[in-house]
Amino acid sequence: MDKQRSTRDTRHNLSKYKPLIKECEDLVVVLLTTQLGEMFEQMIPTLLDFSDKAETNDKQRLFYDAIPVVKQLRDSVEYRFREEITNGFRDFTQGHTITYPEKSVNLDSIGELSIINNQDLEEHLASERIISKAQNQWYQELYALGKRMGLVRGGLELSVDDIPGGPAHVMYAFQMAVKELGFDMTLLLIIYALFDKFVMRESGTLYESYNAKLIDAGIFPNLKLNIAKKPNTLHGSAIDPNTGNDQEFDPMTHPIPTDPKALGNRSGAAFNPYSGSYDLSGKPPGTMSAERAGSIAIGEEIFQSIRSIMAERRLHDPSFRNHPEINPSVTGVVMTEKPQIVAAINDIQPVSGSAYIPGFEDSEVEPDNIEIDHALLENIRNTLVTERDKLYTDIDKNTIPTADLDTIELVGMLFEHVLNDEDIPNIVKALVSHLHTPFLKIAIIDQTFLVDGEHTARKLLNQMVAAGKQWVDEDNLRLGLYYPMKEIVNEILSDFVDDLSIIDGLRTRLAQQIDDLNQKAKIVEERTKEAAKGRERLESARSRAHKIVNSKISDREIHPIVKRFLNSAWLDKMILMMLRNPDIEQTEEWEEVLGVVDTIIWVCDSKDRQDQQAEFKQKLPQLKTAIETGLSSLGDYHQPDSLALFKLLDSFEKGLPPEAVEVNQEDMVKSRFGTVKPVEDTTQLNSKEQKIAERLKSIEFGTWFQLLDKEQNSRQLKLSWFSPVTKKYMFVDRSGVQAVVISANELARQISNRTAKVIDDTRTPFVDSALNTIRSMLSKTFGVQQPST
Repeated sequence: MDKQRSTRDTRHNLSKYKPLIKECEDLVVVLLTTQLGEMFEQMIPTLLDFSDKAETNDKQRLFYDAIPVVKQLRDSVEYRFREEITNGFRDFTQGHTITYPEKSVNLDSIGELSIINNQDLEEHLASERIISKAQNQWYQELYALGKRMGLVRGGLELSVDDIPGGPAHVMYAFQMAVKELGFDMTLLLIIYALFDKFVMRESGTLYESYNAKLIDAGIFPNLKLNIAKKPNTLHGSAIDPNTGNDQEFDPMTHPIPTDPKALGNRSGAAFNPYSGSYDLSGKPPGTMSAERAGSIAIGEEIFQSIRSIMAERRLHDPSFRNHPEINPSVTGVVMTEKPQIVAAINDIQPVSGSAYIPGFEDSEVEPDNIEIDHALLENIRNTLVTERDKLYTDIDKNTIPTADLDTIELVGMLFEHVLNDEDIPNIVKALVSHLHTPFLKIAIIDQTFLVDGEHTARKLLNQMVAAGKQWVDEDNLRLGLYYPMKEIVNEILSDFVDDLSIIDGLRTRLAQQIDDLNQKAKIVEERTKEAAKGRERLESARSRAHKIVNSKISDREIHPIVKRFLNSAWLDKMILMMLRNPDIEQTEEWEEVLGVVDTIIWVCDSKDRQDQQAEFKQKLPQLKTAIETGLSSLGDYHQPDSLALFKLLDSFEKGLPPEAVEVNQEDMVKSRFGTVKPVEDTTQLNSKEQKIAERLKSIEFGTWFQLLDKEQNSRQLKLSWFSPVTKKYMFVDRSGVQAVVISANELARQISNRTAKVIDDTRTPFVDSALNTIRSMLSKTFGVQQPST
């Protein structure tokens, strides 16, 4: 009875919402057709590119002959695609699950893959991977869509594969449509990759609009999406726990090996379903956050992309012709286990953090600096290569599992990247290079080092590189962190066997040391800013007082002694009052000070007027008293100025000519607070520089710049403060010390002519950045198209 009622409710709801479902269908068809059109626009250029790069005439002809087929049948493919999308919505409207093509591969019988048609397998895995990536990429949108469309269907639970217009529906619609072309798997995989790029990865707008359409109709308008993005554990980069087979599949690069002999040996490892890899660290799987699992999935994808390129290269390397995992015809080879590999690594490990630096180990005292030139770095580079060659001498590389061969090569490339990084000081490159063998041992023991950004050893390596860039001064190694880092390297070389808690302890110690220096730098920077703000207040007060005095003098011809007094002694009085009280200009005391200026000017103007002599003689003593009282707060510093002025005023009273007053100008003093400086750079900017100057107005403090210091050396400096009075930016170094003060106009000019630039300070961890660079380098070297991450 309940089932019948549920069915009636479903039909009632679907009938009620039929117009809405039709609107959603039209929306999906229009947006998908647009994206599909963009894909077809790129298909012919892509086929031409593959044709040009084909290694054989047959492959070249394959790609070239496909072009007219695409042109001729494009409309048929688009029509069939729209038809399949419409069919899915029809199934939904009728209360049925979406009808998909019969699967030729049953994942429940994965152990029998060796007897399955290889093309069916490749096609199935390619489509499943594309679907899974899309479901992960748009997980929140699809979650909301499933809830809303489930309500439309009567409140029944709706799986993500049963959402009309969802990734599974769209992918299988395309699979059916693309059959119109009649292409083999080589071409289909290229077309699938294009469909993934131009349709599936660009579906965000589709699912946002789809949800918006349902929200407008009142379907769960206030649905809360407090859900974490699910890691890709079913179809993406993963390792089968039974076979050890890498399930990374990229239709543009390397197919999945299905022969059991081609699978790596990971005996003794615990499979972690979150990362899709094996973890020998002893930590139980499934204890990490979804965010970390998602990060690991990305790391795994990068790692597997690199592995696939390495595997392809190794297939053509004659030195591996006797490797049973590469050449299945080779039999009877006993593979080397991890403990043997680790023992061989221990034999080649350096004894201390100075082993690669001649003369350093014998020094009785820690030197302030060490010259590390290009030749020494090349020797270190050769030493790392020699360590790997020695490993292959001790162990026949044809007996090392391919997974471990990949790890050995990749860790070597990682430390090669250290030596190639121009931002790392040479002395730090030499120091960090000593960690090549212990970190190789870590990666062999626990492969998650290469995929998990939170792996403690990986975080330590990232910390050491970052600390080396920021806190090591090659001219004075005693400053900063060089010697503390050297102690850490020595402890790793002497104490680390296989217990990662040692690495974790050292990482915590280094993190604390870095934090201590950052805190000190923060304090220094705050003091630097306060000093700059003090100078700013002084400059502001000086400029304001100077303007007031000049406005009162105006264009009068005034005696030099008076002018000197007003712009020196009395100016200092006004500046001091402004510094002590920012609101002084609203007080009676300030009016009295300005009254002194007015009286001095009046006396100068009235000295020769007979009708004002009585008032002149009355005001003169009062003026002298006011001046003496006012200058008392400045001590005796301006006594020569006041004495010179008083002599001049006495000459006025006696009716003597001004030139009769003898005053030694050298005895008079300058303003205690200095002279007024130009407020801003008034040079003209061109249109490009003006736009840059405008953008700089909204730049945040703490932004890092690459710019020239006073010695014209290019440095990375942090914007710490901007003076609204002088229109100048203040930059500090990483220790918080003022390094450069530059006008807004000059900074705009430097950015325009590329002698300065804003640095993207996202600070991608070193290992993450290095692995991406390595993948890019290998892809270019071996002509492999990179998968997107």
